[in-house]
Amino acid sequence: MRWETATATQRYNAICNLCKPSKDNPKLEEIRQKLCKELSAEKGKTLTSTTLPCDLAEDRYHRIEKMIKLCATVPEKSIPDSQQKIDKFLVHRFLGIPIFAVLMYFVFWTTFTIGQYPMDWLEAFIDWLAGFVGGFMNDGILKDLIIDGAIKSVGSVIVFIPNILILFFWIVLLEDSGYMSRAAFIVDRTMKSMGLQGRAFIPMVMGIGCNVPAIMATRIIDSKFQRMLTMFLVPLVSCSARLPVFVLLCGTFFPENPTKWMFFLYVIDLVVLMFLGHFISITSNRVEDSPFLLEMPPYRIPTTKSVWNMLKEKAMHFLEKAGTVVLAGSILVWALQSFPRDVQLSFDYEGQKAALEAPFLAEKAELEKSKLSNEEKEAKLKEINDKIDEATSEINIKKKEEETEKRYLGRIGKFMHPAFAPLGFTWKETVTLIPGFFAKETLVSTLAVLYQTEEEDEDNSDEDKKKNREKLANAMHKNGITPLKAFVYMLFTLLYVPCIATVGILWKESGSTKFTIFSLLSYFGLAYIISFLTLKIGEVISTRGSSGAQETIVVIIALMAAWILITRLVNGLKGKASAVGCGCGCEGCNKCSGKR
Repeated sequence: MRWETATATQRYNAICNLCKPSKDNPKLEEIRQKLCKELSAEKGKTLTSTTLPCDLAEDRYHRIEKMIKLCATVPEKSIPDSQQKIDKFLVHRFLGIPIFAVLMYFVFWTTFTIGQYPMDWLEAFIDWLAGFVGGFMNDGILKDLIIDGAIKSVGSVIVFIPNILILFFWIVLLEDSGYMSRAAFIVDRTMKSMGLQGRAFIPMVMGIGCNVPAIMATRIIDSKFQRMLTMFLVPLVSCSARLPVFVLLCGTFFPENPTKWMFFLYVIDLVVLMFLGHFISITSNRVEDSPFLLEMPPYRIPTTKSVWNMLKEKAMHFLEKAGTVVLAGSILVWALQSFPRDVQLSFDYEGQKAALEAPFLAEKAELEKSKLSNEEKEAKLKEINDKIDEATSEINIKKKEEETEKRYLGRIGKFMHPAFAPLGFTWKETVTLIPGFFAKETLVSTLAVLYQTEEEDEDNSDEDKKKNREKLANAMHKNGITPLKAFVYMLFTLLYVPCIATVGILWKESGSTKFTIFSLLSYFGLAYIISFLTLKIGEVISTRGSSGAQETIVVIIALMAAWILITRLVNGLKGKASAVGCGCGCEGCNKCSGKR
């Protein structure tokens, strides 16, 4: 094929073949090197096969501009001074990432503070709805199914809609204003340390909403290695389905500053992504470095319509999931927790309860015979009922806990618990991981079903109620879940296997069953190891105080030093020691040491 007689399609395919970084075709590589040599002599600067796509694109646009100038008058593009001044700070080499981190922290802060008010309103509405519907039904299994299995369980997930909408409100503003493109430019260097490019930042951001479209968005990455690596890392990005768990547990176990701990979770997630991507990139035999071309859009004020459409879409998607997957999962968990109905108990709880109630019932009988006014009788009666509840609450909890343990869900949890006991989980937290595989939103509703017996306990003081606003989490407190164990549970939820929809799209987009199975095993192993180490480090710090914290810092520094040494060693064995040493970022250090 000659260039002069080739069609437009043939020319395009030839340029694409020249731009591919693969060296499988020696003849094509020889042509590519010859072209780089000729262009280097013409331009007066050294060109390499790595930068060839950018150089050809620059040359192509330069020729187009020359042709347009011959036949048309085009006004010069001018960047507003205000945009240049803003970009000096937002895309600054050193200030860009801290500014991005501050913005993200502000987003999480508003998610907690502003979202708490509508969240309380929705929670009150769910309680009213459960009481209203229950008032028209007789006590029995059907009432328990509708109230506990459906309304309260699904409601425990729906109350987090305000938090999710606030999070997406800020993301939409950042995207439509043009800042997200600049954020992709800022993190390009970080992405390169993971063996990726700035373009991979777009699927990562989409993963905050849902991992399914984020994996599909990896199609924009032309390099197969980078596309597969991005698909592998995207399920580790915390999606909106995990957010209700974080909001609930951070707001309850860390009431002084829930934003800080939730932000800390996302920081750990980012660190895991960076180290895992970096480890894969340096140990892989295929490391492809394709150029990243990005056009900075002008700053714009987001329109009300675009923001409203996005929030409406997210809300409807969340409600659709709550009305289908979450509802089905909640009913299934409730059924497993409720059957078999008759279980053999190890203690006569009813007899013990009757013995505890006997003196108070006698006091009630004397109250009926007294000559007190009706108002005084009602006040005394309420006081006696409170004493009865306080005296029998512990025996009621023990009875219902044993019933739950001997039903189907308890048997499953007890069977799985030995594997997760080293992480500090009880069998209840362990069993939530099963429905969480189908939809992460069901984690909260499953906990609500498991701990519903303790939700009715009201023996907490006003101070405790103020500090622990969620009845569900109060029950977890009583079951032995400390703030450290709650944080480990959130961390495991963040990293362990994604939902079944994400697994399906991962298999479809990768086209490999082995890759999908390897990914799932990697996620689970990674989550288990990191959660276990976090628990042990937290226990050392809590028991040994400042000395334990200092020892932990020393260990982390030592691990970082070991990681740097391993990285240098692997790069040296792969023939990249010179590139790492010079710090210029070029592949094989062609620019600094000449041809290899």
